[in-house]
Amino acid sequence: MPDDDRPAILVQTRYDRFPATVKGAFVLRGGDANPHLVRVVRAGIDAVPEGAAKEIPMGHIDVDVVPGRDLFVPFEAGIADLDPGWYVIAAEMEVDGDAIERSAGRPFSVPWPRGEVRTGSVPVGASVRLGEASLRVDRAELKSDRVILVWGQQERKDAGAEVEVRVEVSADGRALAAVPRAPGSEPKPGEHRSVHYPAPHGARALEFVFVSGAGERSEPVRAPIR
Repeated sequence: MPDDDRPAILVQTRYDRFPATVKGAFVLRGGDANPHLVRVVRAGIDAVPEGAAKEIPMGHIDVDVVPGRDLFVPFEAGIADLDPGWYVIAAEMEVDGDAIERSAGRPFSVPWPRGEVRTGSVPVGASVRLGEASLRVDRAELKSDRVILVWGQQERKDAGAEVEVRVEVSADGRALAAVPRAPGSEPKPGEHRSVHYPAPHGARALEFVFVSGAGERSEPVRAPIR
């Protein structure tokens, strides 16, 4: 019996990053057993976590996508005029004249000028409760384009599954936006890595609040930056 939940098309975004440009292609493949007519409605560089930043001119592109075969739709865009921040290359595609599928690649950063951000390592070593879960914050790594918070869930007595958790990070009360799927977020076994925008220069402390999938919030964890 065919799987009706399979997507009509599968899209990957592959690109190479150069100092002033990104060059790559949207790679399309049929996701089910049927051929599909796909129209590229929009391509652009979008800010993370949200917001349009720059359109990528593609013209009117219609392609026939079939199962088991990759079809490449190339693109090229300048990035020298983008403000410092995190971005994704995104595309919106109309499938068979109906549904719109959106695809976004792995984020990349446009670096901040030297002197505008804090760098270094901030040891934390603090534990906090979130409902029945116990979380331990190991450290925060301050990079020129990101803050990487390294933390983990301590083993529960009932050996239950890990609790769904996200982290809110701020520096001197200023929220640092999260960067999902950012490079450097791949954790080692037993740890989690949350990536956020960099801490501004002059920041004196970071604060972390853990939030469960149900919206429950932990007590804040404060870590001075020395």
